[in-house]
Amino acid sequence: MDRENVKTYEVGFLLTPSVAEESLGAEMTRIRDEIEKAKGAIVGEGYPALRPLSYPVAYRAGGAKQQLQQAYFGYVKFTLSPEDVVAVKAGLEKIDTLVRFLIMAAGKENPAPVRRVPQTAVRTATPVDAAEKRSLTEADEVEISKGIEELLTEETPAS
Repeated sequence: MDRENVKTYEVGFLLTPSVAEESLGAEMTRIRDEIEKAKGAIVGEGYPALRPLSYPVAYRAGGAKQQLQQAYFGYVKFTLSPEDVVAVKAGLEKIDTLVRFLIMAAGKENPAPVRRVPQTAVRTATPVDAAEKRSLTEADEVEISKGIEELLTEETPAS
């Protein structure tokens, strides 16, 4: 991979709420694996958390159409050459638990620390990890909302 041509991207995603909390670590690993398979380098992530959706989202599971009212939202920030982003998109489209995802150019500021699942263990989150992720204070949620608003209003420079 040409290091001079590398850009920072972020994939925001919704996972179906039918995924068990103890399986969220495995789902994150599947997403990271698709990025790494395309020779991307993970620089940050937001562990999926169950959130209510602003509007019902149609999702087809097992041939039956469902209207989801909530989903697990998470993100992964990574660096990759622009020509390899297509491979990441194709790989993510094959993950059946992803309801929706969006890959966008991202800034390099303040990436969340990468939390890796041990390679020797079964790739699942422990109940303790899931409980810790849910214990956001109201101040944390306000801070996260402000950060999201800043990202959404931030103009990306022409490249």
